[in-house]
Amino acid sequence: MMYRRIATPVLLLLAALLLLSVVTPTHATPEDDVHTVDAPMDVPVPRETLAPTTIPVPSTTPTTDSAVLGTAATVSSSASTQPTQTPSTLLPTTMPVPTKQVTICPAAPPTKSVAATTQTPKPLKSSNALRGVWINYMEVPKATGTKSAYQKAADSMFAALQKDGYNAVFVQVRPFADAIYPSKYFPWSKYLTGTQGKDPGFDPMKVLVDSAHAHGLKFHAWLNPFRVLSSSQDETTLAENHPARVWLRDAATAGLVVKTAGGIYFNPASPTVHRLVNDGVREILENYAVDGIHIDDYFYPAQNVNIDKTLFDAYQKDGGQLPLADWRRAKINAFVAGLYSTVKNVKPGAVFSISPGGNIRHNREQLYADAAVWAQNPGYVDLLIPQIYFGFENQTMPFARVAEEWNNMVTAPGVQLAIGLAAYKSGRTDSGAGTGAAEWTQYNDILARQAALAQQLRPGVGLVLYSYGYLHGDRHTDADAAELKKLYQGKIW
Repeated sequence: MMYRRIATPVLLLLAALLLLSVVTPTHATPEDDVHTVDAPMDVPVPRETLAPTTIPVPSTTPTTDSAVLGTAATVSSSASTQPTQTPSTLLPTTMPVPTKQVTICPAAPPTKSVAATTQTPKPLKSSNALRGVWINYMEVPKATGTKSAYQKAADSMFAALQKDGYNAVFVQVRPFADAIYPSKYFPWSKYLTGTQGKDPGFDPMKVLVDSAHAHGLKFHAWLNPFRVLSSSQDETTLAENHPARVWLRDAATAGLVVKTAGGIYFNPASPTVHRLVNDGVREILENYAVDGIHIDDYFYPAQNVNIDKTLFDAYQKDGGQLPLADWRRAKINAFVAGLYSTVKNVKPGAVFSISPGGNIRHNREQLYADAAVWAQNPGYVDLLIPQIYFGFENQTMPFARVAEEWNNMVTAPGVQLAIGLAAYKSGRTDSGAGTGAAEWTQYNDILARQAALAQQLRPGVGLVLYSYGYLHGDRHTDADAAELKKLYQGKIW
């Protein structure tokens, strides 16, 4: 709004450059469990970046990082960041091939462009399409009482979702490298009992999985692979056996952990970190009857060059030619392909899914998550669920255009698309939407229209809502109820 008042073109340009230079955090904190926070800096994605034709491969990829890691990287907000590189698509040197195609929903191929509209498009129903909901770590029942009390809470939650017509839940089982289940690799989650590392005396995850299945719901285990702490760099708040705290005690392994203004993260370029995450996924698949493994939009915590400098310097010393941004994308692609391979090797019928942020360019340039690679090549994911948390009137990221971009991008055989919808915005001002900030307070049928539009783009497409607390939990309001009623009564639900 303020830019409209600036008459001088030079000031317009300077303001735009300043806005684009800001790295806006897109991640949740313990105080704010929003899946992805919409950033005012969101900008349209040039179509030519969505389907790159060249596929450079790292000339050398370290198989271990034990010899090159030292002191933990501490990233300051004033440190320099890596400039944006020219677009490219990066594949790991070896790419796993799906052993079995997993059917998630009977989605048809992309059909046609659908323009933004305030009128409800003609719906196209698919009776068994994915209808899911994210249940974040703050919404998972607390395990401070007895097992029977926990069972009652789980049954109540899943019975309500079953009644609403959902058929899948994405439950956050490992939010901060801590677990809601007994693990060989990670401590008990703080969000079960209030104390990280405290055993609740029973296995909450088994209760949740069994209850979900008893209520006709597929259970997808949702984890955050690299996040350790948000809004704090104090590792002494972690459980004694937390892997990040253990690694930080030893100078030889301290580089496996990164401290940033946004908290503490595992080094996303580290093969040792990748192995830990894969071991944790294997543990879940072997011990629980989960229907899938799910990760969201947490990849690189910042653009700062110091995050993985030791590993990147070693790569260049060995003759690597990729610039830093491309190398980081290659590392994330290799990580994703490795997780996919682990899932398929342990449980071929399980679904491996990722829910990137809705802004494709932001994912690629700031998080080094090149979703186009995963969407256009086999061996990375079974299902992509972009978080398209924008209204139709969003000034820079209108829902119709963003949904069409994702629909056109997902082309690989065996890779399916579902749309993540922002149930949490109903009746609330959308501060990141520019001139469309009031849209969610003016209409109570936005989710219904978005669902119908998605069905026109790709008949049978899945829908996943964020999050349970706005459907039935303590954040549920009359505005949520009115919005959801329109969605549930729509012919496509």
